Amino acid sequence: MRSTPEDLSERDIELLKKAAVIYLQLNGVLDLSELLKRIFALGNEGDELKKLQHYVLYLIVASAVKSAYEALSDRLSYRELVYDFSPIAFGAPDVIRTTVLYSRGLVSYYTYREGANAPEFKVMGYLLRMIYQMAEGLIERVKVEEDDRKGLFSFDPNGKIHELREVLQNFPEGFYRDPVYTDPPWLREAFVAYFTLREIMDITAYKRSRATGQGAKKGLRLLLWDLYEHYLIYLVVKVLEGNKFRIMRGRDRGDEERYLVADKEDKLIDLLRHRSLEGSNLTEVTPKGLKESAKKRRGRPDLSLVGRDWTIIFECKYSTSPTYITASRFKTMAYALEYMPKAAVLVYPGLEERDVKDKELSETVELDRLTKRKGLVGFVFKDERKGWETTVYMARIDPKAEDEENERIIAEVLKEVVR
Repeated sequence: MRSTPEDLSERDIELLKKAAVIYLQLNGVLDLSELLKRIFALGNEGDELKKLQHYVLYLIVASAVKSAYEALSDRLSYRELVYDFSPIAFGAPDVIRTTVLYSRGLVSYYTYREGANAPEFKVMGYLLRMIYQMAEGLIERVKVEEDDRKGLFSFDPNGKIHELREVLQNFPEGFYRDPVYTDPPWLREAFVAYFTLREIMDITAYKRSRATGQGAKKGLRLLLWDLYEHYLIYLVVKVLEGNKFRIMRGRDRGDEERYLVADKEDKLIDLLRHRSLEGSNLTEVTPKGLKESAKKRRGRPDLSLVGRDWTIIFECKYSTSPTYITASRFKTMAYALEYMPKAAVLVYPGLEERDVKDKELSETVELDRLTKRKGLVGFVFKDERKGWETTVYMARIDPKAEDEENERIIAEVLKEVVR
């Protein structure tokens, strides 16, 4: 059975529409070999897939343009032995030509002069032209309305393709050869863009033939779970930006440990993914003979917001199963016990309507009905002796709902820490 857009639920399709581009942007994806096989082999019947393909194409062309500018700044060239004329010889004499020119007061001599651009430039010219031709063909297949280019950062593939067309005029038409280890970095980057686009062309020529069987369906399902986390990140970022925070990726600050950083005046918030946190109440693993490190066994929430003296934890579950969400509800409570955050939030899209007989599952279904009406429901835990208080939330974040409604729910959780 093939994994196609028809296999996706309405909620899955909305999630792809809202989060696919954000997923790629936040992860700085360029080496896309496995992901390309999924998203281009699925064809381009659905707008949600076109949009993802649109951003991938932008990344590849932008990489080619960047490598072209780096090549121009490098201006790699070879010197070649030529002859020249002047009243005075500035090199080894060229006797034969001098006998002809001497009566005119000129001598001929050999010298070295910067010659034509190096062969690498000719190879670069060929690659850039091929990238341009393939990109022009692909952009027609994955047209997306400008208003649908939704993400955290703006992007314009058509503009980049136009820029590529302009910059490639600086290079000779050239020829193709295989890459070699001595190639300069800008040529290696151009080869990556060229081979990636060529692979896409092969995939689209035989679309869907490589995305068959249960393995492809499982891979797409795992991708959807990851996209749901990124949709949550998008909502959190929008709420922070609405409160005048400036958002940067940790890698852009030279800090690979941080996923995102939110900055406003004297406030700094770290956004961490799948990371254990400082201040864990897990002190040891027993029995001691296990030689287990307590630090190694700390919980790793899906998303954590860490401020100067507070933490908010999000556990993100893209599931409609009462059984799974019940287990996740208690897992979120366990995080609250371990880290004593200001809030611990279970984010999920809503439950399937079904009859359940187990008491704990029935409780989860009842709580789901409350979140359907209110968006979220919270439980306040206090220890007055220690001066500790935390709220554990169940928050219904459904990709089928309007972003504004989902942002409202996240803003309710964050309202005390973003002011």
